[in-house]
Amino acid sequence: MIGGTNSKTTPRPIDRLQQLPWLIVALIAYYLPWVYHKTAALTANAYDLAEWVSIYPTVRGGNPPLLDPFLLRGAMAGLALLFALRAARGGWLRWLYIVLSLLLVITLLPPLDFFRNAGDDPNYRQQFIISLATLIGDAAIWWIYTQRRHWLPRLEIVVLLLTVIAAIVGEVLALDIERLLGLNVTIGGGVVVFVASLMVVLVGRAILVY
Repeated sequence: MIGGTNSKTTPRPIDRLQQLPWLIVALIAYYLPWVYHKTAALTANAYDLAEWVSIYPTVRGGNPPLLDPFLLRGAMAGLALLFALRAARGGWLRWLYIVLSLLLVITLLPPLDFFRNAGDDPNYRQQFIISLATLIGDAAIWWIYTQRRHWLPRLEIVVLLLTVIAAIVGEVLALDIERLLGLNVTIGGGVVVFVASLMVVLVGRAILVY
């Protein structure tokens, strides 16, 4: 103790930074422009960008097929899992994070046409599979919370890493597709804020764990 202050209880700058709702910032950023074009109709957030690139034959016939939209949707799925993991840490926003996680699971579902036409469209099938896998992931997080709680910090780091990678790679691939079509698009601010927000959380969690 120096000068009446216990250094062990003094919050570090990274601790103060972690108290901010970075996951909510990332969610907002997901719906900000990820590709920018001078024409508003060609400016898209991550959700719309996944839909746009999914219609191109080069994306549907790629190896693996529909990789670009899978990664962009995977960023949303990762965010849903991160909300569930954040809820497991407790706090006064716990129920808000649970609701947001479940809302993202619902958002990932395909249109009703998928259920009417028995899932003939591979793009719709992908949406359904990602949504179902995310819901199972939320349930798994709840099980880990009740049975193996000490796994959660490292699991959160893994999900953060995979979400950031999915966002960056999905953005790069989508930009390449749109430029191949002759569209003069540039990277949007949404993906920058999305990745930066999750990186702040990732660094904080890594310092805490390691």
